[in-house]
Amino acid sequence: MILLLIMLAAISVYNLKQFNLKADANKPYAETIKEFTFKKFRFQKYQKINVLLSYLLLVTVIILMPKFFYTKNIPIINIFGFSHFLWVIYSCCSSQNG
Repeated sequence: MILLLIMLAAISVYNLKQFNLKADANKPYAETIKEFTFKKFRFQKYQKINVLLSYLLLVTVIILMPKFFYTKNIPIINIFGFSHFLWVIYSCCSSQNG
């Protein structure tokens, strides 16, 4: 599971670095645009793969979290989930207000 997280980050960083590579100034404009378009489509393809893998990771975490964080008296996962829910709601409301 940790390897998957590292792979997701590595794929994104690698594709972003491809955009930052210096273009050859001697290339014609049309070739530069074609190269950029190719990199853009490849980046989008890898981002779609990242989204799919992150959903699989999410499902795995949802299935495994209760087994690791459930105690006898207080379900810690419920407290964590509720606090994360409140944080997301607060973040969304504050970003919409400016």
